[in-house]
Parts: sequence; C-alpha cells; structure tokens
Amino acid sequence: MNLFKGKNTLPMQEIRLLVDAMEQSVIQQKWVEATEQAALWDQKIRALFVSVPNKHVPSGEEVHELTQLLQRTQSLISAIEQRKDTMKHELRGHQKASHASMCYTQNSL
Repeated sequence: MNLFKGKNTLPMQEIRLLVDAMEQSVIQQKWVEATEQAALWDQKIRALFVSVPNKHVPSGEEVHELTQLLQRTQSLISAIEQRKDTMKHELRGHQKASHASMCYTQNSL
C-alpha cells in the first residue's frame, strides 16, 4: 500500500478524515467501528512511513498537523481501550452473577 503516490506532500486529508471518522465513532459509542478504524489508522500510518521517499522533508505545517492528529488519535485509542476494559469487567460480573444464579437454582432443587 503506497499512500505517498509520488506526491511531494503527506496525504494529510486522508489521515484527517480517518481520525475524524474514528472520533465520531467514539462520540457515538460505536465501539466496534472505532476499533476497526483504529486498526486501519495503524495500518495506514505504518504504510505512510514506509512509503515516504527518503528525500521528502515534511513541511513545518505537515509536522504540526500530524502531531495534532497523533495526539487526537492517542486520546481516542485510550477511550477505546478504557471501554474494552469496562466491557471485560461487566462481562466478568455478569458471568459471576449468572454462575451464582445457576448454583442457587441447582442447590434449591
């Protein structure tokens, strides 16, 4: 996957759109979508750094915007991870309650 495509600038619009979509998914609590977008973000960023020609020197504006996008992404990924942790705890609690209910039912019989 070559995101650079011979351009002399980074594909900031594409990166920006992906971060915006991830942010909307987190705001709307669409956690599966947000997780998929985070994985796509990771894939695209890795591909970007592999495909950037050695001679390309990002402009100060590109560096500034990419830094801001990385910070936003880090916050969004943290929110996704926190939600995953919460869901794990909720699932464990539900499983424990379900197990206790089954034990009570079996002992009552």
